[in-house]
Amino acid sequence: MIAFVLQLAAGRMGPSPVPNTTDSDPFSMLADSGGPLFMLALLVPVAVLVFWVGSRRVSKERGTSALRPRGRVFFDQPRKRSERWRATVKRLEARDPSTTATAKPGPVRLQGVLVNASENLGGVPGRECVWRNRAGASAASAVGAEMVFLQDDAGSVSIEDLENAYVIAASEKHSFHHENVSLYLGDRIEVLGHFTPEAPTGAEGHPSERVYGTLTLVDGLDMRLLERPKPEPKPDDAAPPSSDTAQP
Repeated sequence: MIAFVLQLAAGRMGPSPVPNTTDSDPFSMLADSGGPLFMLALLVPVAVLVFWVGSRRVSKERGTSALRPRGRVFFDQPRKRSERWRATVKRLEARDPSTTATAKPGPVRLQGVLVNASENLGGVPGRECVWRNRAGASAASAVGAEMVFLQDDAGSVSIEDLENAYVIAASEKHSFHHENVSLYLGDRIEVLGHFTPEAPTGAEGHPSERVYGTLTLVDGLDMRLLERPKPEPKPDDAAPPSSDTAQP
């Protein structure tokens, strides 16, 4: 834009008269030019201001883009689950959820806390994001950890295929134009999927840390947020020392 302004001013000015070097007025050159230099002096700062504002906007958007899911949002193609899986979910919801230590092979319903992940999308230490998608988008635009671990009082299980999961949680304002749905470490969730038991691994002295198997997507994988810990309040500033001092 600055180059365009310079070309425009040059075209309007034509040949410039040689300025009178003996003239003590520093603005005499603008007066002699008949107006084009004055327009140039006015438009150049405007162009610089527009460039600066645009650069700040781009930098701000780029700073939050790492946590923004990719892909197009197809609001006219809502997320769908097969009739077979929906019937399975209805059957599982009709009875109490299993525990990680007693879950049987096949479709199960578990409840617990997300305690660990193979990787994360960043966030507050101990509360990192492990799955995120744009509100209303299909699974094609979701991003998530390759594996997360769910823990209850009886033990733990690993969960795979997160990016294809059907997640139900409240939306969050991510930026001016985007709302996301996310899952974080520390969230208490309910998960319905296909369970494959394995020989328990982990410290025997801590039963809740023993991993009993893996949940994967076969007919479906549903994850529902049950409870999210409230953000910890920031510690208050240290109280100023008392003005009263002990007298000897």
